[in-house]
Amino acid sequence: MHKSLFAALGIVLCGCSGGATAPGGVEEDTGSAATSDGAVTDTASGGDDTGTAMGDDTGGTTTDSMTPPGDTAGGCPETLAGTQAVHVMMNVTWPGTVGTAAGSGVAHVWTKSAFKIAGTAITATNAPCGSQVPDIVKNPIAGGGKTLVEFPAAVWNATAMPTFNVTGTQAGFAVGSTVTMTATPVLVGLTMTDPNAAWPALAAITGADHDGDGKKGITAVPRDGGGYTLPPTSLLQTSHADRLYIASRNTVALSGTRDTCTSMKGTATVTHFDNHVIGCHVKGGGECTEAQYKFIDDNRTVYKVTSATYETKIIADGANCDAVRAALPAK
Repeated sequence: MHKSLFAALGIVLCGCSGGATAPGGVEEDTGSAATSDGAVTDTASGGDDTGTAMGDDTGGTTTDSMTPPGDTAGGCPETLAGTQAVHVMMNVTWPGTVGTAAGSGVAHVWTKSAFKIAGTAITATNAPCGSQVPDIVKNPIAGGGKTLVEFPAAVWNATAMPTFNVTGTQAGFAVGSTVTMTATPVLVGLTMTDPNAAWPALAAITGADHDGDGKKGITAVPRDGGGYTLPPTSLLQTSHADRLYIASRNTVALSGTRDTCTSMKGTATVTHFDNHVIGCHVKGGGECTEAQYKFIDDNRTVYKVTSATYETKIIADGANCDAVRAALPAK
């Protein structure tokens, strides 16, 4: 569910990575699992239809029509509150470093959004729910092989994980209605006085223990084996990190349409997709020294987002982040 070289992570939506939520946006969808065509039809061939008290029946082939309460003209229920899974897919490139090769691929960020709708206005509370980035290839000087950093599911379900408020607007509930969500910075593993300021240098990061494991940042676990190797803590490669503590910022705005009564798709505009490695743990040893995690951070993947899209889907209220990722898996 999450990949990267020495760092990587973007959480949106929200994740990942930036703000954005609400129907049509990255975090809001108003629809429900139930749908209606907006009309009920009774048809009888020959004779009078007396099956309902409503409708004009005049014998022969007749039709009774009525619009169920709460349905819009487009046939979708007016779902004024609910929970939505949001999945942002970013096409990214990255430059090479001393230890890693340049590359390109697709990064994924998931967000859970609890939304409310009043007229055309949308408000939502979003929680980061996952991050996945492409494999990173290490140069021979860094030991070769690939690096894949994964985030355990418990990270995203931690009670200390922050939430973010977002707003948006919608044209309506019917299929084809437009929905937009404003960009809101999503900070995971750190705090910033001004979340929209320039991304700070490593030394200026104020870490936060958002996964509640006693370490600043959120803990990622690099894969070891099967062609994947741990990130070295220096060019000498005398030690390697088996845990990385990550800080990230994502800022994403969403603009799309309802493609069903319970889902949306559209374009994501990513303003920020930033990360730092603010600490690490040495395999077979203790916590990394400042020089060791700084070496990894200096060789982290710095992404450039070239384009992005998103999709949303209504899920059960109270669902956790596992359900969010399961509802909209990476393809």
